[in-house]
Amino acid sequence: ERWPLWNIVLVAVGLALCTYTYSIGRLLGPLLAFGLILFATDLGRFKNVLKTWLAYGVTLIPMLVFHLSNPTALTGRFDKTVGIFAASNGYSVIASIFLSNLVENINPLRLLMIGDTNLRHHIQDTGPILVATFLLAVAGIVLVIARHRNEAWCRFMLYGMAASIVPASLTKEQFHMLRLDAFPVFLLIFTVPALMWLRDIVKRETDPEKTPKKTVAVMLRRYAFPILMVLTVAQAAYFQFAFRDWRTKRDTMYDAGYRPIFNAAIAQPSRPIYLVDGYWGQAYIHSYWYATIDGIDLSNFVHVGKGQKPPVGAIVISADDKCDSCQPLFQEGQFVLYREIPASQK
Repeated sequence: ERWPLWNIVLVAVGLALCTYTYSIGRLLGPLLAFGLILFATDLGRFKNVLKTWLAYGVTLIPMLVFHLSNPTALTGRFDKTVGIFAASNGYSVIASIFLSNLVENINPLRLLMIGDTNLRHHIQDTGPILVATFLLAVAGIVLVIARHRNEAWCRFMLYGMAASIVPASLTKEQFHMLRLDAFPVFLLIFTVPALMWLRDIVKRETDPEKTPKKTVAVMLRRYAFPILMVLTVAQAAYFQFAFRDWRTKRDTMYDAGYRPIFNAAIAQPSRPIYLVDGYWGQAYIHSYWYATIDGIDLSNFVHVGKGQKPPVGAIVISADDKCDSCQPLFQEGQFVLYREIPASQK
C-alpha cells in the first residue's frame, strides 16, 4: 500500500540500469518511469511516485553531464543511422513507418515462425518465442483484461508491454530482436496468470464437490499442460536442427574469419603489422586478443587511426574490403590481408 524508502530506491535503480545498459533503454527507462503514474491511485501513492521519479532523476545526472559534454555520443547513431527521424521524413512518413514497424514487431508469424532475419541475432525461420509461451501469454493478457484490469500492477504490466515495443519501432529495421529484448520479459510475466488459472482448474477438478461437467473446454484445459509440453519439445527439436543446419553460414557474423587472416599475417616477415578498422567497428582488438593468447608481443602491431593510411610496403590486416592502393594477399569473410603499395602501381 505504501512504498518505503528502500522500495523507492530499488525501483529507481532498476530504471537506471534499464536506461544505462542498452541504447533502447534510454527511451524505455523513461517510458517505464512515466508509467509509474498508474500506481498513483491516491495522494499517498502519488507522493511515492514523485519520490521515485526524483530518485530516478538523480541516477541520470551522470548521463546528463556526459551528454552535455559529448552531444552526439549518446544520440548520434539513433539520429543518423538507425532512427526513422531523418531530415527528409515528414511527420506523416514517420508515423507511417512507426505504425508499420509496430505491427511487424508484434506479428505472430514473426514471433513464432520467421523470427529475426539477421543471422547475427538469431537463426532464420525459427521463432524467438516458444509457441507454448506465446499461447500462455495471450491467455494471460485476456485474463488480466477481463478480471484484473482495475489492479494498478496489472495495468502497469499492460502499459510496460506496449512501451517495450516503442523503441524498436522507432528504428529502421523491422523486428530487430535485440531492440525488442524487453518485450519477451513482459510476455513471460503474462504467462503467470494463465498458469495460475490452469492450476486452479486442475485443483477444482480434484474436488468431487466442484467437478465441472466434461465439456470440450474442460477437456482442453485438463490436457493443456501435456499439449504445451509437446509443443515445446517439438519446437526445441526443430530449433536444434535449424541451428546445426545454419552453423556454417554464420561465420562472418561472428568474425570467425579473423583468425586465419591473423595467422597468415604472422607468417609474413614484415613488421610491424598494421591494423585497419572497417564499418563494423574496432576489429583491431582481435589481433591484440589472438596475440595475447599466442604469447606474441603487442609491439608487433600498429593500430591505424581513422582517416590515416599505413605506410607503403606495410603488411595490413583490414576489416574494410575497400582500399585504393593495396595488393591483396589473403581474404577470409570480411577481413583482408594485403600489402600497401603506391596508388600508381595498383
